[in-house]
Amino acid sequence: MAKKVSRKQLLKEPDEFITFTGKLIRLVSTYQKQITIILGIVVSVFLIISIVKFYTNRMENNAFTLLNQANDKYSAVLSSQDASAALKEVEKDFEYILSEYSGYQGGKIARVNYAAYCYRAGEYDKASSLYTTALKDFGKNPSYQNLILNGLGYSYKAKKDYENSVKYFEMIASSKIPMLKDEALFNLSKLYLILGKKSKSIEVLNTIVSDYPESIYFELAKAQLSL
Repeated sequence: MAKKVSRKQLLKEPDEFITFTGKLIRLVSTYQKQITIILGIVVSVFLIISIVKFYTNRMENNAFTLLNQANDKYSAVLSSQDASAALKEVEKDFEYILSEYSGYQGGKIARVNYAAYCYRAGEYDKASSLYTTALKDFGKNPSYQNLILNGLGYSYKAKKDYENSVKYFEMIASSKIPMLKDEALFNLSKLYLILGKKSKSIEVLNTIVSDYPESIYFELAKAQLSL
């Protein structure tokens, strides 16, 4: 039978919570300076993170606001004038966005838009330069990768630099991202012919016919194969 402990004996035994609290108070008293420094660092880090997050959000909002304004201005001019006039109207706007917000998402998207506007206006060197930088920004982003590669392919094709054009369209054709693959293949069929690679041209046309029956290039590919 367990020995019964009297109330008097229990009162004599130290309370564990009181004992722990006492030790904690003594510990805090001993290391008060160090603890104060650590708490100060934690609070400072939290404040810095909050400030950086607030600043980043504000800069992103500014970048997207300016981008939307530039796009609206471009569209307004393009509705009554040609692509060259529209580009001229927004050049300073996009250059400002790229100079102030190039590291932000809004600035990166602005570079892609600017590249497309330069291409439409016949500024192929400028377009290819912008697209090259944009590829570094979005190279691992599947939503933009093939779009940028496509822009590079067309820009080099317009400059009659067919080897580089082929390189970028081939990157689209061999990627795991389905977007723009059929268009890239059709461009490759033309470029291979220009470069004297007829068998490769026929090969990619057959790929379009076999793998992309719903593509707008399906009938065009069949027509090319029948020639």
